[in-house]
Amino acid sequence: MKEPQNNTRVRYNLYLSITQAEQLRRLFESGLTISGVARLSIRKCSNMLLEPDTPAPFPERFNFHLNLSDSEVLASIANRENCPKAVALRRLIQTYITINASALNQLF
Repeated sequence: MKEPQNNTRVRYNLYLSITQAEQLRRLFESGLTISGVARLSIRKCSNMLLEPDTPAPFPERFNFHLNLSDSEVLASIANRENCPKAVALRRLIQTYITINASALNQLF
């Protein structure tokens, strides 16, 4: 669904593991934007219990934008999980990719 033009966007920087970055690049090659994956992760996985962040280093940096409502949901998830928004979003993205792994793998 297309977002309204006057909807304010919030810019985020997120550091991901090499594996997560590769997964997002594959999704980008299939036509999804990094911002789109972040929004889907927030909207589809916000009510799920999130697995703890992996201890892997996070050397890959991504920039993306969220609208205010998704940014507020992300903030509430981070508060619920008692972690920074970046950690919550990494966990949301990983949950989204894990849940949809078979469908995502069929894209390639």
